Amino acid sequence: MRLSPLRYCGKVLRKSDYIKTEGVHQRVFRWGIGNRFRSANANRYQPVHLERIKEVTLNDDYYDSPDPNIRWDDYSECWEVYWYEHEKLNAKPFPVKKFGIKWSKEEAKKFYEELKESGRVHARPSHKGGDDSIMWDERMQGWAVSYWQNGRPRTATYGASKHGFYRAHDKAIEVSRDSQSTYWRREMNDDGWGQQEGQPCQPQP
Repeated sequence: MRLSPLRYCGKVLRKSDYIKTEGVHQRVFRWGIGNRFRSANANRYQPVHLERIKEVTLNDDYYDSPDPNIRWDDYSECWEVYWYEHEKLNAKPFPVKKFGIKWSKEEAKKFYEELKESGRVHARPSHKGGDDSIMWDERMQGWAVSYWQNGRPRTATYGASKHGFYRAHDKAIEVSRDSQSTYWRREMNDDGWGQQEGQPCQPQP
């Protein structure tokens, strides 16, 4: 059976007229694609850990972020919102498997706008310390302090996620001060005994 050609306003449409071939690509979603029904927690896919592979066509600009604090996570297949609040870095995901392709991005934008309107988005805390023995550890997301104890160098890290950014810095300062006033390090040199053990370790240039 031969199919009749598609027509619009009396004009015969070609395939390129109604199928977009430029600026698009194929994407396989590993964890499935949700919708408004699935966005309700009671209607989530069960069990949630199973793969639900589905291939769709996406615009090439789909992964363009509307804001630097809204980012696409390729592994988890979700849009994630990042913001600083109470001196801590927070994040909230909006997965495609729950909200769908379009609405996962829209919900992330909506949530971030609500954060800004409620005054919950704060500036990123400064990572500059006034003591050479105290430095910010980007990988551990905390303040690391180096000091001497019983003749040996020690290092302690206080995470910003647990103590808060400034409180973690204060605790590192307390350790540095306590080590200087409590412990003594004996070090033989040409002049005799060396410096106090409690003095902080100086990083190598």
